[in-house]
Amino acid sequence: AKGYDKASVREIALEAGFTTGAIYAYFKGKGELYGRILDEALHIQLDYLKQASQVKAPILEKLEALPMAYMTFAVDFPDEFKLLAIHFKKLDLPEELKKRLDDKFSKALGLVTNVFAEGIQQGCFPRDLDKKEAAFLLYLATEGMLYATRYDYAPEFDFAPADLLDRIVRYLIAGMKTTGPIEKNNRE
Repeated sequence: AKGYDKASVREIALEAGFTTGAIYAYFKGKGELYGRILDEALHIQLDYLKQASQVKAPILEKLEALPMAYMTFAVDFPDEFKLLAIHFKKLDLPEELKKRLDDKFSKALGLVTNVFAEGIQQGCFPRDLDKKEAAFLLYLATEGMLYATRYDYAPEFDFAPADLLDRIVRYLIAGMKTTGPIEKNNRE
């Protein structure tokens, strides 16, 4: 309710019905407690994405299925979705936990990367497309759309989230087909 920065371990313990000492018996601190909860949230998210990645459909539909699965996760698990906004790499977490969280994020991104790779093989995208970059851009656009619609950042755009996802995927694909990869010098 207060967000990561404003909640103390003492308040978390009281809300959960534990003593602060009981929390510290299991977790080094708030960072590790958050990391363990995030680990479970990422596991759930990854399950949604895995199911979507197994869709037998044309490339456009596969690319739409993955961000749609992420949106469904955000709707079905709103508290867990909010947790994803906290950048875990800056927290004091045990190395094994950081690695596990990194691995889950990489697997999720890998599912999208694989769809772009399949699209390259089928000739839907240019051969020189950076599939990892394209996957990350789709992830960023999806995440941005989810936060924008959740917090009503732009009420003048009256699109349903599913319609926005469809537009994001279509614009991304259209851009890849017409311009190819962007040179680093042209990114500024």
